[in-house]
Amino acid sequence: MSEDSDLDPMETLERADDHKATSMQHSERAKELSKKAEDKLKEKIEKELPDATVTVDSEYNYGSPAFSVEVEDDRISDAVKSAAGEELDCASIEAQQFFVGKRNFDHSEREMVESVTSLIAELEDEYEKGAPIEAVMDEAPFMGMTPKAMKHEIQQLKQKGEVYEPRTDFLRTT
Repeated sequence: MSEDSDLDPMETLERADDHKATSMQHSERAKELSKKAEDKLKEKIEKELPDATVTVDSEYNYGSPAFSVEVEDDRISDAVKSAAGEELDCASIEAQQFFVGKRNFDHSEREMVESVTSLIAELEDEYEKGAPIEAVMDEAPFMGMTPKAMKHEIQQLKQKGEVYEPRTDFLRTT
């Protein structure tokens, strides 16, 4: 029996309220620390690239904290425009994106299959139509995979019958 079973309903409710307040305090502190970490990394990058526009966000995927970093530097755009010549139009499509964190890239083939299958199963629960392939692909860097490797893995899982595509661009596990 738990110690809560000896409490009357009001005491139990008060205890729940205490836990809720503590959880909210922990959540707020985690947000503060995440923002501080983002600002520190952004400051370091901006020190290296003073003319660049830098965006840093923290993310938590599968228990692994990581940063998502975008860097846009007009010098790169200018260099491409210069090399392309004045007669051609040139527009930057998107900033350079990086994922930074502690990852274990030493996965066996079976572990990789299980990880991708688990990811699809998790995402299909979140979406009515199944796991959007785009959302699965977005997780590739967090799993130590290139987008090309993720596409290959999805194809392999489809061929093995472990996942299927109930609608275009959506996946479900079998």
